[in-house]
Amino acid sequence: MKQLISLVLATAPLLAFAQEKYVIKGRVGHLNSPAVAHLSYSDNGNLRSDSSSIVDGLFKFSGEIGTVTQGRLIVIRNPDNPNTKVEAIIVYLANGTTLVNTPDSLEHAAVTGTKANEDEQEYLRFIKDNRERHGRDSLFIATHPDSWVSLQLIKNRDIDAPDYSRLNPLFSQLSPSIRNSPTGMQYRKFLDALKAGFNGP
Repeated sequence: MKQLISLVLATAPLLAFAQEKYVIKGRVGHLNSPAVAHLSYSDNGNLRSDSSSIVDGLFKFSGEIGTVTQGRLIVIRNPDNPNTKVEAIIVYLANGTTLVNTPDSLEHAAVTGTKANEDEQEYLRFIKDNRERHGRDSLFIATHPDSWVSLQLIKNRDIDAPDYSRLNPLFSQLSPSIRNSPTGMQYRKFLDALKAGFNGP
């Protein structure tokens, strides 16, 4: 099954869609050197990373990517100290400027400015209000069909033993714009292969 996931999701080339031009601007209190911010994400199956020094609390990332993509933002307060505090949150690389703002710790950051990231913040509030895990993500997906977060939740389900009968109905609830995105079309190929019973070599 791992061969199926890597074949369809990791190595499948993206089709020719407009590039997402993203900017991520952050403020974490008044941190200064040697504090550093790191951004990591997957671009067409390849792991990418970038780093930015933090000066008076400020850092910035910018670039282009083939489609809206989930990334991981990390702040390391003192890279030279193995016991230093490391903070991490999920961010989405998407067209426009995303603002990450906190007076103290990255875990308390407000993330605004782009729909995908505001949806992620809404999802975090949603799971706090719905502590019963069973059916929680399915409810969010059903009520947020036009959200990249919903697509990511589906991709994260049943990774070790994906079940077409559970995943396909969830994917079918998504809006056409999400299903027909490069990431959505790659996932559609994954579901088609899963339905066909691909077991790998």
